[in-house]
Amino acid sequence: MNFLKNNKVLTILFSIVTLTSLFLLSSVGSSLSLNEENGNISQILNSGEKLANESRYEEAIKSYDKALNLDPKNVDALIDKGNALTWLDKFQDALTSYEKALALEPNNIDALLGKGKSLIWLKNYQNASIVLENILAINASQSSATYDKSVVLNELGKYEEALVWVDKALKLDPTNVDIPNQKGRIYMFVGNNKDAQKYEQAIIWFDRALTLDPNHKESLAMKGSSLHIIGLLKHDFPKIQEALVWLNKSLDINPNYAYALYEKGGVLHSFGNFEEAITYFDKALSIAPNYVDALNFKGITLLEMRKFDEAFSVFNEVLKIDPDNSQAQKYWRFAVARQVP
Repeated sequence: MNFLKNNKVLTILFSIVTLTSLFLLSSVGSSLSLNEENGNISQILNSGEKLANESRYEEAIKSYDKALNLDPKNVDALIDKGNALTWLDKFQDALTSYEKALALEPNNIDALLGKGKSLIWLKNYQNASIVLENILAINASQSSATYDKSVVLNELGKYEEALVWVDKALKLDPTNVDIPNQKGRIYMFVGNNKDAQKYEQAIIWFDRALTLDPNHKESLAMKGSSLHIIGLLKHDFPKIQEALVWLNKSLDINPNYAYALYEKGGVLHSFGNFEEAITYFDKALSIAPNYVDALNFKGITLLEMRKFDEAFSVFNEVLKIDPDNSQAQKYWRFAVARQVP
C-alpha cells in the first residue's frame, strides 16, 4: 500500500517535472526566437543606416520597412525612415513617420526634431513653432531646436527675434556651419531692403560659415546674392561681377542648385543678358517648377524683351500657385495692357 502511494507520488512528481521542463524549454525557445528577431532588426537598421550614409535613400527606406514588418512599433526604424524621406523631399510622408514614432514615445527628441523640420519644409510655421517649444521645454539647451526656432521666426518675418535665437544657437553649437549661414540670411531680410550695410553684415556671416566649410553651397550662393544687391544699390558694377564668381562656385559644387541658378539669372539680367538670364530661370524652374521668385523674374525679363504674351502666361502661372502674389498681380496687369488685341 505504501509502495502504491509512493508510486503515485512519483508519478505525480514526474508529471510536474515533465510539464515544468516543457514550459522551460518553450520559454527558452521563445526567448531565443525573440533575441534572434531583435538581432535581425538591429542588422537591418544598421544596413539601412549604411545605405542612408551613402545617399541611397530609396534603398535605405526598404530596409527600414523590412524592420517595421518585423516590429511595427520600432521607434528607431520609424525615425530613420522619416529622416530618409526628408532627404528625398517627401516631407509629408516623413511627417507621418515621425508622428507614428511620437505616438509610441511622445517625448522622443529625435522624432520631435524630425517633425519640426518637416513642418518647416511644409511651410507650416505655426505648428513647427509649437513642436520646437515642446522640445525646448524638455531640454532648453537643445541646439537643433534653438536653430530651427530662428528659422521659423525668420520665415514669419520676426527678424529681430530670429537674431536673438540664432545667437543662442551659435553659443550652443559654434562649429555648426548652418548657424552662421542662418544669421547671414536673417541680416538679408531684417530692416530696410535699400540699406547696403545690412547685406555687408550678412556677408561677414556667410564668410564665417565658409571658414567652417569652404564648399557650403548655400553660403556661397547667398554671398553672391548679397554682393549682387550691394552692387545694384551702390551702382558698383565690379561688385555685380564678383557676385557671379561666387554663384558659379556654388554651382560648381551642385549644378542643380535651384537658388543659385535663379540668382545667376538675376545677375545676367543686371548685365542686360536677357536671353541667357531666361535660360537660367528655366533651369531653376526645371528643378523647382513652383519657384515663384524665378517665375516672376522670368516674367519681368520677358516684359523688358517686349514679349508680352509670354510674360502674361508666366504671371498667370504664378497666380495659379500664389493667387495673392502682389508682384505677379502688378506685372500681369502691365502685360495685359500691352498685349496685341
